[in-house]
Amino acid sequence: MALKTATRRSPTGIIEGSPKGSERAYFKVPLREPIDITLNPTMDGVYVDTGRIKDLLVASKRSTYSSIHTHPVVYLVPKPTDRCLPSGQDIFTFMCHSDEKVMIIAARGLGGTVYAYSITRKTRETPKPESQADKERLRAWFENSGIGDSQTERILERYYLQYRTLDRKLLRA
Repeated sequence: MALKTATRRSPTGIIEGSPKGSERAYFKVPLREPIDITLNPTMDGVYVDTGRIKDLLVASKRSTYSSIHTHPVVYLVPKPTDRCLPSGQDIFTFMCHSDEKVMIIAARGLGGTVYAYSITRKTRETPKPESQADKERLRAWFENSGIGDSQTERILERYYLQYRTLDRKLLRA
């Protein structure tokens, strides 16, 4: 008789199975299922449990992690990938957390379906904002601008970030 092994659920399966109607946030390390770290979810944003992130990093014996959070998709025009673009606040938070290596945003419909992902990854050359002035300058630069606007190339180049989007059709391939 073969031993049963626990199967890991995919991030898409976990996200699609979570409560609907608001943004959600998850902590992810390699070879582990994403863990919900959502505090105070709304349709416009989500707060995360930073204390729990620190505890999960210690428990996983890792120094970095990937974050996953959702953006609601109310309509699919022009493209669902447009709804998974990082906001200025998303980029600011990502850049200020040195232990967050990858930020993944899932464009999720009101019914729970994931339509697309965006993946933003720091590289070894990505600078860390050191002073409060650096953080304020970064916040001002990203305020009300996301990766999808005309500053895209400058932002990615200046901060040595890698960025790509994946449509749902590619997720199932």
